[in-house]
Amino acid sequence: SNPLDRTPALWAAAQKGHMDVVKILIEKGAWVNFMTEDGTTAFWIALNNGHTDIARLLIESGAKVNAEDENLGKTALMMAVEKGDSDLVKLLIEKGARVNEKNAYGITALMLALDKGYTNILQLLVEKGVDVNVKAADGTTALMLASEKGKLEIVKSLLESGAKVNAKTTDGTTALWKTSFKGHTNIARLLIEKGADVNVKSRSSGASVLMWASERGKE
Repeated sequence: SNPLDRTPALWAAAQKGHMDVVKILIEKGAWVNFMTEDGTTAFWIALNNGHTDIARLLIESGAKVNAEDENLGKTALMMAVEKGDSDLVKLLIEKGARVNEKNAYGITALMLALDKGYTNILQLLVEKGVDVNVKAADGTTALMLASEKGKLEIVKSLLESGAKVNAKTTDGTTALWKTSFKGHTNIARLLIEKGADVNVKSRSSGASVLMWASERGKE
């Protein structure tokens, strides 16, 4: 019989979280990688609905790990990162998930892990050779995000992995500029030790690192 006949049932089971039904349907030959025009698969549906156990089973049954949501360019790896599921992140990477893909806004899995504060996933991505210098659409890098958020250990880890200390956003600001603006002096010190340029200015406001530093000094 046609595997497509069982595919709608597989999708429904993936959506509702019925693991036993998913298992049976896969055994009966349901087509795990059937995809709609917008890129939706059973795997996506399981992930979207928080059924990571089913998502895992589908990957182990041959689901493609690099399919992405056509509208947002979001990958399965990004979804797993957002859900904070480090085991699933590991499995996806083992199965060949591309770690440096960007979504429609130029955001990577690494930036999402940083944004959510999932340090363990962030370290895992760094260990797996993620490119720490990838820039978002506005030129933001992971180092800038970590510096702005005051995450000293992450800043250290990114620098050790080759993060460029003087990378600039489209507005001309850097990690040092962002961390100085937020008043994270310990990170500012570290970045300066690593060669950060103290004369950087924002193109739009003209504000400089030294200006923020003197403002902080008055407080």
